[in-house]
Amino acid sequence: MTQSDFRIAFVGGGNMGGSILSGLLDSGAPADEFMLIEPDESKRQAFSAHGVACVGEADARLFSAEMVLFAVKPQVMGQVVAGLREHLCVEHLIVSVVAGVSSSSIARMVGFESAVVRAMPNVPALYRAGAAGLFANAKVSAAQRRLAEQMLAVVCDTEWFEDEALIDTVTAISGSGPAYFFYMMEVMQSEAEALGMGADAARHLVAATAYGAGLMVKRSDTDFSELRRMVTSPKGTTEAAITTFESEGVREALSKGIQSSWQRSQELGA
Repeated sequence: MTQSDFRIAFVGGGNMGGSILSGLLDSGAPADEFMLIEPDESKRQAFSAHGVACVGEADARLFSAEMVLFAVKPQVMGQVVAGLREHLCVEHLIVSVVAGVSSSSIARMVGFESAVVRAMPNVPALYRAGAAGLFANAKVSAAQRRLAEQMLAVVCDTEWFEDEALIDTVTAISGSGPAYFFYMMEVMQSEAEALGMGADAARHLVAATAYGAGLMVKRSDTDFSELRRMVTSPKGTTEAAITTFESEGVREALSKGIQSSWQRSQELGA
């Protein structure tokens, strides 16, 4: 991918939009290929310091963008699109990382049949270690599809889906997924401290353990269940923990939580 491929207007510089933009800048992408439309002055200042053109409201410069990436809250998506509709055109590739908002809803918001890619990356994109599911509607050309993938591939592992409904599943699994692991890490650190370990040492060990487990998964095709069994000696300490997790309904609770996330993604779209 060449640097000249980046001609992207970001609408929203919060957690997700900011993570993607920061990841792209960190990868060496030229700042002058980006524009950020963001009402929050502190966010604009942060990216202006890196050479990104930042504005509080859309202006005519938006016409020159090849891609317009929306990264706003689902509840305000319609309002945001209405505010910059006059600067959108049929040549734009519209990429949305907004949870729950369908490609057909986005087309209705912009007021014309537009090329839309729905993407659901996650926050580790900030460190070029994200994961993203993508869906393209029928208006997206092969070149536009490549552009969207190339942009996100700099900061995420990508996976395309032909069924748009699966983007809600992506939201529940990898979009929200980092928080599930952070939640477990909170518990692990808390228990380590309760058992007498210092906070810094506990955090260090939990973080290193999470990193190592992830690395084992990334570098192996072994099933997750088999990797778990590799650590679980019969009648050992790990088996004692897993047995307790099962008896306390941890697996069921996790399943229900993921289903709740999936359902909420659908509700946001409705």
